[in-house]
Amino acid sequence: MKRRELRKAAAAKIALGYTRQHAYDALRVEEPTADNEELADAVRYTPSLMAREHFKNARTTLVVLVVALSTFYLWQEGMLFHHQSWGDRLFFLAIPIALLASAITFARNRVRIYSSIAFLTFLAAANWQTGKAVLDLATPMIIVWLTLSVAVIALALYLHRKLTSDYTMQRDPNEGMHKRAVFPPEPGVLA
Repeated sequence: MKRRELRKAAAAKIALGYTRQHAYDALRVEEPTADNEELADAVRYTPSLMAREHFKNARTTLVVLVVALSTFYLWQEGMLFHHQSWGDRLFFLAIPIALLASAITFARNRVRIYSSIAFLTFLAAANWQTGKAVLDLATPMIIVWLTLSVAVIALALYLHRKLTSDYTMQRDPNEGMHKRAVFPPEPGVLA
């Protein structure tokens, strides 16, 4: 089974209400020839329904912050549009558009996108700052930019860390030397 098919199968199991551990175990029985690591990664990066519900407010806040930051960058780019070369225009427009596209992919509940959002925000902040001669923290525009950038990066990394279960490979006592992935308890579940 290919990685894309494994991700779809894992998403289907989790959409039925399975925890990550149960989804992994069920898929392992259904697909005995699948590589354990690939199967575990497919399950790892698909958040469970409980985790989605538990972090719903944080995810919504991140979407709002990403849209606000992208709007800020597009507004700033519009103000400097006539003073830049075509290459700079395309580059500086591509990052906010990529951030907006990343915000749209939240609907697919992919956890890997959170680290991409943090990276794109950092890249956009570094590129936007290079156009400024001095970082003047008394300017309201700089304060808004810095606050939005730090908030997006921090929240994206927080959600990535919380929604990504770091599994361990352990020997299965029922199957001899074969290993299986063991996931920690789901976020939002009382242990």
